[in-house]
Amino acid sequence: MGEIEIEGKKLKWQTEQKGAVGRMKIDANFIRLIQEIENQLIVEQHGAEIISILKSHYTLGKSIADATFEFVHHLFNAFGLLILLPDNGDLKSYFKAIIQDDLMNQQAQKLVLNTVDKFPSAYKIQTSGRPINLFYLKDNFRERIEETAEGFKVVNTNLIFSKNEMLDELNQFPERFSPNVVLRPLFQELILPNIAFIGGGSELAYWMELKSLFELYNVNYPVLLLRNSFSIIENKTSTLISDLNLNLIDFFEPEIKIVEKYTRENSKLKLDLIAEKLAIENVYQNIKEAAGIIDKTLVPHSDALLKNAIKRLEYLEKNMLRVEKKKHEAAIRKIQKIISHIFPNGTLQERVENALPLLAKHGLSFIDVLYSSSESLEQKFSFIEISE
Repeated sequence: MGEIEIEGKKLKWQTEQKGAVGRMKIDANFIRLIQEIENQLIVEQHGAEIISILKSHYTLGKSIADATFEFVHHLFNAFGLLILLPDNGDLKSYFKAIIQDDLMNQQAQKLVLNTVDKFPSAYKIQTSGRPINLFYLKDNFRERIEETAEGFKVVNTNLIFSKNEMLDELNQFPERFSPNVVLRPLFQELILPNIAFIGGGSELAYWMELKSLFELYNVNYPVLLLRNSFSIIENKTSTLISDLNLNLIDFFEPEIKIVEKYTRENSKLKLDLIAEKLAIENVYQNIKEAAGIIDKTLVPHSDALLKNAIKRLEYLEKNMLRVEKKKHEAAIRKIQKIISHIFPNGTLQERVENALPLLAKHGLSFIDVLYSSSESLEQKFSFIEISE
């Protein structure tokens, strides 16, 4: 069910429970998951402390939502973080009008598709929604609501409602209706209006798709701000980069570009044929002029010969570089190791790495480091160098 990656090892919570994750209970398998995490982290300087905090909050029988609420509060209470659990009938009662409109009029998907249709072709669509963007929620399941000829059905269950029965259900039990990814931002901004929403790149792209929904339901649409992002660089990695005469900025280039730059800068041989290509271009220019005097129809043939000659020289350049790279295989392996550290699995650390190993190595003071590095609203990508 749930999955966590600790320093490259994926650990899974195997459970038969179904429904909303927040309502699931911590069972024996979850406790075993914490034990697996302990086996990974206990050797670190602050490993025992972090595991003790986990065990004190994630206890048998407690809901995932309550345990996570307590754990996050423990980590961030000193920073004045406000945490709200929205799985609440009173809060969802404020959302009833939008839930009802989505059930009966189904406008959201059309508006979202109309919005993304105006975006540039290179834009990657984050979500297109569904005709009905709601789940029916009870303790043991969370399933989509679909319209039928007679009214509504809850997918993967035997639950069927007429339209009037569904409206009665909404009025009596608003907590049984859960918004999907399209309606969730509307819900959160309705109950906790914000001047600004600060999120990652994909989050902001997804929020941009929903602006027309906010206008439709007259809900305040916050200013979208890109949050600060960080890549954690251990000092041994920083030293390795320095030893290679590279810098962190270099690693935003594709691997092939980094390797090529390193090879060129550390080779004692000439690896480009720029002067030779210029010389050949001059030769063929003279040939073209001479041929053109004889017959203008020979000019395109001369251009084709030049193009073919340049292409062969470029092919030779690539082979020269390829052979030279083999002399630097040890350094190239180091470059690949650095790349896998900065961008694990080819993506940002924040999308792969879990914070627990960092907390186990550096203690809760690591949170202070992140906080102090987040100056304000600079919307920057920063590197934080830390000792091992």
